[in-house]
Amino acid sequence: QTDINELANKFNAVRQNANQNPEVHFVKYRTPEDAANAQRAIQSQYDNLGGSSQSINGGVAKALNFASRAPAPVRVGQVQVPNSDYLPASIINRLRH
Repeated sequence: QTDINELANKFNAVRQNANQNPEVHFVKYRTPEDAANAQRAIQSQYDNLGGSSQSINGGVAKALNFASRAPAPVRVGQVQVPNSDYLPASIINRLRH
């Protein structure tokens, strides 16, 4: 006959594992060669674990670059006159009321 405490411990262990979310990291490599080298290194670590493995080429995912860009250089002496044909809607609405 199974001990009720043993069942409770197993249930709690399963419940705790179900609440854990996997950690996901995204890495952007400088060159395709760097990405291929990293992929080979990771695959070799999995191969060392033993058992069966399967590798599928999922292609390349689109990436958005959110890195800050350097500010544009300021050019002295080249002032551009704004186009007078366009007024923002906020100014037009103020003039109407």
